[in-house]
Amino acid sequence: MEIIDNLRNEFNSSFNKLKEAEIKFYKSKYPDEEFPIPEIVASFNFKEDTINTYKEFNYPNEYILKVDKRANWNTTAAITIFNSNMNLQSKIIVNAFNSINDTIFHELTHVSDYYSYCKSHNYLNYLELIQLKEFICIYLFSEFRAFYRGILYCDEEIEKRVKYETTEFSKIQQATIDKQNLEVYYYHSIKYISLYCVYLEKCVSKEEITNILLDEDKNILHIILKFLYPLRNKKFSEMEIYFNDFQNILDKMISKS
Repeated sequence: MEIIDNLRNEFNSSFNKLKEAEIKFYKSKYPDEEFPIPEIVASFNFKEDTINTYKEFNYPNEYILKVDKRANWNTTAAITIFNSNMNLQSKIIVNAFNSINDTIFHELTHVSDYYSYCKSHNYLNYLELIQLKEFICIYLFSEFRAFYRGILYCDEEIEKRVKYETTEFSKIQQATIDKQNLEVYYYHSIKYISLYCVYLEKCVSKEEITNILLDEDKNILHIILKFLYPLRNKKFSEMEIYFNDFQNILDKMISKS
């Protein structure tokens, strides 16, 4: 037991240093983004700590049950839980057994995006926010930004990752279609396109990128890529004018799936 406690203490010490470094790095890259720094904790019992936090933040039981049913507790790296009152501090729970290099950076993007949207529209209650018809666009735009930014600053071979993720995405895409899980289908499509945008940024000439963006639509992924790539560095507040166009593309994804 003493050995386990020592290992846990060592992990927590390293995690606290990582947390501070990630916050500092995020602020250095996006100094104009202002949001309350969330509480960031590492969890050795990810599901239990997540559910307990929802209870602590006074989420209704039916919402917590939906989260439990939808969640893939074995593969999720982290979750951001917004306090039911958006003016209060949110919490990022990092799965101690499943996090990756850009996990905290990714989640900080979500905190920034959601806080920015709620502040500009005077939404104080997160449960009200998720009822908005445009919430799917808010959610997926933020996922795009979080994945794009996290991958952009990761030190890895993008070409190899694109090859691997292309194969994996094809499997995931078909599985989500078969199960008719629309939200997961959207999520993985946006995740893949985020990676591909970084690939274009780092590995492809400007001339080739222009050709890709001006070429006729080849498939739904090409349509999403052409739409999202020019938005990759915009502020979240600047993306709101694209909600309707984005929703039209999401509708096309359903019809073509």
